[in-house]
Amino acid sequence: MKKRLFSVPLVLAGVLSAQTLPATLPANLTLDAAKAYALRNNPRIHSADASTQAAANVVKEVAAARLPALTGLATAVGAQHSTILAAGALQTSSLFSRFSSGIAVNQLVTDFGRTSSLTKSADLRRQAQDSAARTTREQVLLAVEQAYFQVLGGAAARRAAQAAVSNRELTLRQIRALAENSLRSTLDVRFAEVALSQAQLDLFQSENLEAEAQSNLSAALGLGQSQTFTLADTPMPPPLESTPDSQIQEALGKRPEVATFTQLRDAARRSRRRRSRPCWRSAPSRNIQRRGL
Repeated sequence: MKKRLFSVPLVLAGVLSAQTLPATLPANLTLDAAKAYALRNNPRIHSADASTQAAANVVKEVAAARLPALTGLATAVGAQHSTILAAGALQTSSLFSRFSSGIAVNQLVTDFGRTSSLTKSADLRRQAQDSAARTTREQVLLAVEQAYFQVLGGAAARRAAQAAVSNRELTLRQIRALAENSLRSTLDVRFAEVALSQAQLDLFQSENLEAEAQSNLSAALGLGQSQTFTLADTPMPPPLESTPDSQIQEALGKRPEVATFTQLRDAARRSRRRRSRPCWRSAPSRNIQRRGL
């Protein structure tokens, strides 16, 4: 029997298949734990996975044209004189009340490669959507890394600004003591106060930058509201090579965006070849009908 499948965006598929997630993350967070949580919780990844599953269903829908189609027909009518009774595609003259039934089986024999070409094109689009989903996952991981190191940098800047404020407060107290003993002028006191005000302003700015980085990290993790994390320090990566040639070749071979565009191009070419062929040929089919009285 011919199966008809429809591509419906399964927006809840990723949510239903995901593991049970904690409501909040622990305050002490490592980079690996942050990446793992983002892969399971970020809604962009769930959306991309659902689109991939929908694209796979489109392949099944297109390939279903090869399957047989069975249709059942039945008619029951109280007929009068000169009445024509219909049972699906079967018609007969009748003078009496009758019951008619019939079945029709359609099986595609050949369409000169059209279904195969469309199926291959849909499969290429499915592969392109899968590559796009991998791109989304890599982008989410990149956003987590960027926000993670921004938080670490903001925390370091805040600690440096706090140390600067403490140092200038001490300097101001010393200059005021010297000024009270007529060893410094009031102008030196004013300069020290200005320096302390500048250090306090730098501290406020560094705190705002750290809070912004914490919000970016919460968004990258897929959290509904901002949380404050205490992050573990991460060792520096090894230095890069002096020339970017090897990295360029590796990017061209591994970047999922490149694979996405390549597969979409191949799918469009295959569809164009099928449309450019002459369409005067008809697709023969085998039709079997049975009538029961």
